[in-house]
Amino acid sequence: MPSWEELRSCLIPNEPQDRWDGGELPRAILHLDDHAVLEGCELLVRLACVQPRSLDPARSSRAVALREVLLELLPATLDHPCCAVLRVLAGLEPGSAGRGRDERQRIAGDRLGPARHPATPRTVRRRVKADCWPWLLDRLIERETEARRALDVGAARLRSATTPQLSAVGVNGETRSQTWRPSRASDVDPEMVDRLLDLRAVLVQTDSLLGPGRLLATVCEQISLIEDHLAVAAVKVRTELLIVGALYTEFAGWLFDDAGQLAAGSAWSDRALGWAHAAGRADLVSYVLMRKAQQAMLVKQAGMVISLAQAAQRIGAPASDRVLACAAQQEAHGHALAGHERAATAALARAYDMVSDASPADDRIGLAAHCDIGYLHAQRGSCMVRLDRARAAVDAFDEALSCWPSDYRRERGLYLARKSRALLSAGEPGEAAATGSQALDIACTTGSARTLDELRDLDAALARVDTTDAAVDTFRYELAAIVGAG
Repeated sequence: MPSWEELRSCLIPNEPQDRWDGGELPRAILHLDDHAVLEGCELLVRLACVQPRSLDPARSSRAVALREVLLELLPATLDHPCCAVLRVLAGLEPGSAGRGRDERQRIAGDRLGPARHPATPRTVRRRVKADCWPWLLDRLIERETEARRALDVGAARLRSATTPQLSAVGVNGETRSQTWRPSRASDVDPEMVDRLLDLRAVLVQTDSLLGPGRLLATVCEQISLIEDHLAVAAVKVRTELLIVGALYTEFAGWLFDDAGQLAAGSAWSDRALGWAHAAGRADLVSYVLMRKAQQAMLVKQAGMVISLAQAAQRIGAPASDRVLACAAQQEAHGHALAGHERAATAALARAYDMVSDASPADDRIGLAAHCDIGYLHAQRGSCMVRLDRARAAVDAFDEALSCWPSDYRRERGLYLARKSRALLSAGEPGEAAATGSQALDIACTTGSARTLDELRDLDAALARVDTTDAAVDTFRYELAAIVGAG
């Protein structure tokens, strides 16, 4: 990863004799729609704030990600003269797109001088070199600092033999809070329900990109807050708090599962099931039962997977088609684990039918909103792996990954890891190792214990393969460097 010194010395012109448009950052901004130029920005495409957005390690994908980052650094809503000038030079402002560089400089002059005396192109170039490029670089470095800090957290978690000590934030389904507690119903602000839902949406999105990491402490603290208010809330608000509490405790179970702490995950899911029942939300009950089936899958209890998933489906109409489809695909996993291909295929077919008929989530909770056709392709691939249908598994994963949402980066890493195992079973160790390396890059960012477990299994299988493919050696070396460092 480039150092701060490299960034400052190579990204913008620093010396009086340097051209005003010298350096990678000016080149990228002035050719924002030229994919070949963006691909040639050696330092920029290696930035930590760029790489996690890239769908794969290819330079072309990183160029697309780089453009996204640069666009975010120059939003149309930002009221700053440097931003206004650079947006013109990048062709982002109305009237500047499709214009040549000289014409854009003339238009930018209108942003730097009064209407009757706009700045000349020469003045524009001088001001951009002196003020605008350093301003943009500072914004980029701020974004890069945040990304590297997040990356360090994920890598540190993967290097540990176990996940961090989290006893203070609820590893046994308990929370601890040393903050103020309400003592009567009037202390409970009904608007806190909306604020908690908004916060949960942000946390879920952050988890999809970066993994459980430090989210655990935040989520468990919110659960503690909910518990404190449940004790004194009036009936109507208490029901709403139970719903939100069930969502948060289910999310805590998910986070602990992904961190590799399965007992804690199960304890939180049990709490979620109780609160969902108390709130009278059958759809939540169905969803948490599905999650309990998923947890049974993690410990390879095929019978419990099938029974819990079928129980989730018996809830019926109160649950949405997406929730029921999610439960059906989980039942398919149980059948696949038991070696029953026909039953697994039938359950998957039901899931596909329900998702095809499903309407978009119409509330702020959005249970199983992730369960779309692409998600089911990935689950079909996972089932095919367990049924020793390697080539069918590879095809299913390819279908899934071709339409995978960029927001679900952690899951992309997981399914790349499972695809790598399918490729190895299909007799392609080099492709398996190369795909495993892609998954490992994502695992270092998200800290997903599930992905790392899949890659450990791949490593063990590759150790038994007689091959001279360099990709195999590279993958095994990279994995050992991360796992063995702890």
